[in-house]
Amino acid sequence: MGRARSLAPDVARVFRTYPVPMRRRLLRLRRLIFDTAASAGVGRVEETLRWGEPAYVTATGSGSTIRINRRRKDPMQYAMYFHCRTSLVDTFRTAFPDTFTFEGNRAIVFEQGERVPVRELAVCVATVTAEQTMLERTYAAFNARDIGAVLAVMHPDVRWPNGMEGGTVVGHAAVLAYWTRQWGLIDPRVEPRGFTVEPDGRIAVTVRQVVRDLAGTVLKDATVAHVYAFEDGLITSMEIRP
Repeated sequence: MGRARSLAPDVARVFRTYPVPMRRRLLRLRRLIFDTAASAGVGRVEETLRWGEPAYVTATGSGSTIRINRRRKDPMQYAMYFHCRTSLVDTFRTAFPDTFTFEGNRAIVFEQGERVPVRELAVCVATVTAEQTMLERTYAAFNARDIGAVLAVMHPDVRWPNGMEGGTVVGHAAVLAYWTRQWGLIDPRVEPRGFTVEPDGRIAVTVRQVVRDLAGTVLKDATVAHVYAFEDGLITSMEIRP
């Protein structure tokens, strides 16, 4: 991805409604979003309007949408908005309690005349797409049977579906035992095809799942959804949907 693209006509019209000093500040936030996404390697970022505000999301749909706008309550303030049903803003508040001004669980607020802490804000923007990068690496580790790498991104009390025998296993030891049994009987491979954010903030991954027997015969080739919940950057649960 890299450089920020030219403004789309509908987005450009919104930016033209801002006074010049405010427009410049919002365009700097826009540039930071594109630059941070490029550095994080999350791929192309789509620019659109959500509720009439400039909005940004990865082309794969991973992570939460980020919006930027002048605040209606105070025209000398502007903000970067995040999905209010995720814990993102709480995470930012814990990491940077004295750096930013926060609005509830949905926004970081800036004063038009004050300096923006660019380095810290870039960390926040990168966090929004971190789950996709982590999940992509986790699928690759699963396919390589690198169990240590997979367990490293799971909460110690992770709840994991037993897709082979039914029910749920809880905790690292139970997940390890389940996968050890599974790999002794079949050879499953999973390929993530797309990422979306659920209304409750969980990440849903569209997955192509190919299951072979140990001789290499394909037993199943299907598309399913894996839905992940996170806490403090670790997977706390996963749900399988047909």
